[in-house]
Amino acid sequence: MGPARVKAITPADVPAMRRNVAAGVRSYAAWAPAGWSAEPVVWEEAGIRAHLAAPGFLGWITEDEAAHVAAYPAADEPGAFHLMHLFVAPEQQGTGIATALHDRLVDGVRAAGGTVLRLRTPYGNARGVAFYEREGWAQHGSAGVAPHLGLECVWMRRPV
Repeated sequence: MGPARVKAITPADVPAMRRNVAAGVRSYAAWAPAGWSAEPVVWEEAGIRAHLAAPGFLGWITEDEAAHVAAYPAADEPGAFHLMHLFVAPEQQGTGIATALHDRLVDGVRAAGGTVLRLRTPYGNARGVAFYEREGWAQHGSAGVAPHLGLECVWMRRPV
């Protein structure tokens, strides 16, 4: 498969972003604790739109809308950007698109003057954690239970 074409995220991409996030979170049921359900998780388009409108937002989506990456400057740490999303549709996983989007984001953060990326992901997200570690991220302590997910999370960081 050749490289996926990507474009900068615009407000018109918010519904696709929401679908990608919802599909990704539903996949957590495969490893989440017994009784956990993605159904109560609400991914409001308004919240995504608010991040998109914030100064310094960076994001790219594939032209087929099957994957996207998004980040924004962290208000509490100069030079840091928070990785908000990196979601890839199940049928696109293993194609290299996650790495391509990640690389695009790292370059974008660096060009924007950022020095570090950080994220919060569920401890049980072994595939995601392994991906981030391959891409130079390191675990950086507990993030506690994410209220919007109901799952225990870990902080990860990566210099850019």
